[in-house]
Amino acid sequence: MGTAPDSRIAARLALVAEGARIRGEVRLRVYERGAGETASCGTGACAAVAIGRRRGLLGEEVRVLVRGGELRVNWKGPGEPIWLTGPAEVSFEGHVEVQTL
Repeated sequence: MGTAPDSRIAARLALVAEGARIRGEVRLRVYERGAGETASCGTGACAAVAIGRRRGLLGEEVRVLVRGGELRVNWKGPGEPIWLTGPAEVSFEGHVEVQTL
């Protein structure tokens, strides 16, 4: 998927492994088209926890283990804000010249 030849297909795949008998922990791996596996994905972590909570598999406070480290997601349920905490690091710096039309 990370090297799909059809560049018109935009996709992100998140694989979640529930911690054995641990309602407060999941492992998450994220793959993005054109980039392959990424170190972390806050949106994917929040989505994984929201789905796990809705299915009754996870508690309100969840530790999400990603390739880049550990995130914490807290969510009381529908109608409530979802909170993501964890470290933030610069993974790339660059400069782009944009020409005006």
